[in-house]
Amino acid sequence: MIDAIERALLAVTSLLLGGDADGLCQLRAPVDETTLVTDRNSLLTVYRVVGSRRHIGQQEFDAQARGLCAALTNLLKAGQGGRQHSVMFGFRSDPKGSEQLLKEVLGPALQTARRLGADAGFLFNDRLAAMGPACVEELAVFGVYTHTAGLSPNEMQRWLLQRKEQGLAMAKAGVVLDPMLTQTPYGPPGLLLSRHNAALSMLEGKLTEEGGAVKIMMDRLPCGEAVSLMRRFGDAAAQDQKWRPELLGDRPAGVAVRRSTGVKDLSLPLRIGRQLVTEKLREHFGDAEMVKRGRYWYATITMEVAPSEDVAPSFADLASAVGTTVPWQGHFELTPNGQDSNQLERFFATLFGSAGEHNRAVKKGFDELKELKEIGEYIGAFRAVFSTWALSEAQCVDNLSFLKSKVEGWGQAVATNESGAPAPAFLASVPGFSRSLPAKYIGGPLSAFTRMMPVFRASSIWKSGQLVPFTREGRPYPINLGSPLQNFWGTLVFAPTGTGKSFTMNMLNAGVLFTPGMTELPMVTVIDKGPSAKGVVNLAKALLPPHLAQQVVYWRPTPNDVGYCVNPFDTQLGCDKPLQADRDFLSALLGGIAPNLGSEGGKFIGMVVDVAYETFGRTSKDAKRWQWNTARALSEKLASVGIEFREDRAPRVWDVVDAFLDRGMYEEAGDAQLHAVPLLPDLPRVLQDRRITDVYGTAPTPSGEKMLDVFSRNVIAASGEYKLFSGVTRHKSDARFVVVDIEGLASASISEEGRRRFGLMMLFARRLGARNFFLHPDDMAQVCPPKYLPYHQARIQKIREQLKFLEYDEVHNAKGIGSVQDLLQKDAREGRKYNVVGILSSQDLDDFPVDLVKNCYNFFIMGAGNDKAARELQETFNLSDSELQTIMAECTSPGKFFGMFRTNRGMLSQLLHTKVGPIEHWAYTTTAEDMNLRDAMYDQFGVKGSLAFLAHRFPRGSCRQLLEQMRNAMGSSAVVDGKGITEALLKQLRPQAEEFLAAALS
Repeated sequence: MIDAIERALLAVTSLLLGGDADGLCQLRAPVDETTLVTDRNSLLTVYRVVGSRRHIGQQEFDAQARGLCAALTNLLKAGQGGRQHSVMFGFRSDPKGSEQLLKEVLGPALQTARRLGADAGFLFNDRLAAMGPACVEELAVFGVYTHTAGLSPNEMQRWLLQRKEQGLAMAKAGVVLDPMLTQTPYGPPGLLLSRHNAALSMLEGKLTEEGGAVKIMMDRLPCGEAVSLMRRFGDAAAQDQKWRPELLGDRPAGVAVRRSTGVKDLSLPLRIGRQLVTEKLREHFGDAEMVKRGRYWYATITMEVAPSEDVAPSFADLASAVGTTVPWQGHFELTPNGQDSNQLERFFATLFGSAGEHNRAVKKGFDELKELKEIGEYIGAFRAVFSTWALSEAQCVDNLSFLKSKVEGWGQAVATNESGAPAPAFLASVPGFSRSLPAKYIGGPLSAFTRMMPVFRASSIWKSGQLVPFTREGRPYPINLGSPLQNFWGTLVFAPTGTGKSFTMNMLNAGVLFTPGMTELPMVTVIDKGPSAKGVVNLAKALLPPHLAQQVVYWRPTPNDVGYCVNPFDTQLGCDKPLQADRDFLSALLGGIAPNLGSEGGKFIGMVVDVAYETFGRTSKDAKRWQWNTARALSEKLASVGIEFREDRAPRVWDVVDAFLDRGMYEEAGDAQLHAVPLLPDLPRVLQDRRITDVYGTAPTPSGEKMLDVFSRNVIAASGEYKLFSGVTRHKSDARFVVVDIEGLASASISEEGRRRFGLMMLFARRLGARNFFLHPDDMAQVCPPKYLPYHQARIQKIREQLKFLEYDEVHNAKGIGSVQDLLQKDAREGRKYNVVGILSSQDLDDFPVDLVKNCYNFFIMGAGNDKAARELQETFNLSDSELQTIMAECTSPGKFFGMFRTNRGMLSQLLHTKVGPIEHWAYTTTAEDMNLRDAMYDQFGVKGSLAFLAHRFPRGSCRQLLEQMRNAMGSSAVVDGKGITEALLKQLRPQAEEFLAAALS
């Protein structure tokens, strides 16, 4: 008896009168993985709105808003009397949540740094401090309801009968379900669920198709994640994204028997509302109606009159007006048959239409809706609730005043904070939570309402990445190169001079160092012209532990530095023939050395390469013999592996290689093999082979000269000019992060000869740092002797599993050199097959071959230079006028670029901003004066100490202004220029740095 009375009181006070927060919650239980059922038997599925695929200008927005209107019109018209469906939208913006959001975005990279043992915390803190004020945490959701009101009377009757039979079966089994305390398994009509799923499929197709009118990305959320997002809307202190509610079906329901009555109770999960609201909501009526929950104060406004401008404003107008000044959220609901809403008001307006300005205005509004409906506009109903919050009452009042002014400035809307029930009003701002909203229905054309929905916000499909810029609105936009969300990974970066390409590349390379998910130092080769990437190398060496720091190197070869010599004919250990990737590389190199052989040149060079390896192969009578003085240290080990050396019968080098391998001396075997393979100076001899002369002995080049003569002359000249790849390999390194600066090898590239030289040096650098990037076990099995295979298979498997980066900078210097361009295209096109991300940068789109552009998936556009380049850019990428205008107007200085990414979810495009703190600014700077000072400071105070001091002394990231002042202050007798002025500044700064670092250490 008492139990029954308690149930009745709970039902009346909590659920019917809304005296308890849980009584306001409409969610009853999940019915499948992504669908919830409400206490009124409606179905709800929630989507996270990832964002718009493409950059949106005014024209694009108008078109997409029309597309959204068309899709929702078809939805809202469905069902008995057009009452089958309604939709809701939610939006949340929290400037103070940006720090936590950035920690989540940057967290995977920081975890990689920690796995590597890198002391990178100060670097990430510098990034957080810089980006935090510029970023904001935003969350947008979209929900679709399917209601029983859309069922026909017969359909409704059949379902009620089924529900009654279900209840009788439960009672017969002795099971009591208590919907006031727990989630219950009562389901909706089966027909309703099928209609709901059909509506979802239709909407997903129309809203998310790449070729559709709307072009937004949405993720259908599992029920647990949907409820978790509602919790974030409802509690500013509960932002743990890992929290999930306990829902019906998460675990098997247990059965308990009451001792007193013997009635069976199912052990069902607690009601969803009680899991979402776990603390008191204290209502407060002071300067404003507010509610206090935990530490936070919340205030809510409801929209009374919708924006009334001739052209409905966009949601972006409201969001831009509010900005990042206050935290806020909104819940928007669109329902069908808007002309039927507010019928009582319509009746009195019609009755007293001639009495009073307000009545005349209301009557006129209803008349206009009727006219719009007659000309084909769909009339819907709109409701909106907004909330803001703060840690203090006074701040919450200020936030409310600011938000209300911006909402009322949004197309002359009218809003109020006076509801008489601030707690229910606040919970109504949580999308999907409340069964009813305190806001009034506002009828109007759906085409106007869809412009006001928060679905066209830019966002990234990646959760983390090597580079983390942010959008115009302040949303972090991580870019993850080498992710499974793309079928190909080729990346192009192009920017006119002065737009920050080198600095952005340094940011990217530093991010590559700590690529999320990596368990060891990534394999990276950067081929650069100039010392701009040296800053990343110095930073990496300072952050990494000693055993990894030595694997990060900066090489700057010079033409006569034979210590860097790498024989391009080297093969993998034990192999007397090249892998296909090595053969392609040799063809490109020799094609660059002898570029004017004509249309048959490629086939001719391929034959020369094959004959050269056969000439010096294992079974050839011309295989090279071991010379004692070739490598004395190895010669002295020959007896220990069973080889007797005699001058008159010198052993074959391949026999020496095999002997060392048989004893497990892999390093010695590899060193010996360097003397077994062909060399560039060997090729003139190879050209006399009949296999070549019989086919190409009289073949002419386009100039009429014999192909053999032209090739031989070029090879002989190259053997003398390019000492770096015309001898036995001397350069050996196990470095994994390699920067090769080829400026000392190829500084001039204006002439064709200069471009050819630059291209050859690019290939040399590729061989120097990335020789093992393109290994494949199938290719190895074709050329490798069986006893070497076990060694290679284990090594290749490990290398193939690792994400690798191959970066070519300033490729315009090799423009027009066909063999080089072909290899660059092959690297970009086939890179993913080898787990290699190819990155190429230059000054203009025209610097890249057309086929290369077609096969790349990532584009960093930092400007277009001139009108001709702009037109070419628009044609190549099918840019809209607003996208092109954005590139021309915005991408003119460092800190901004236009990103385009082909992904599994379609083409993405967005204007993106980059921002770093003073420490990173100093670490990546490529300005000569700043680099000179930074490097000089490194020599005296180390990398970390120097960066800390320079960031403190020059927080804007540059000393150029002070240097200019020093120059202007110099007397007539002073002679200080170049590095001299840097030395003078360093002398001035040294005592300050010593004092600063001493204080920091203490």
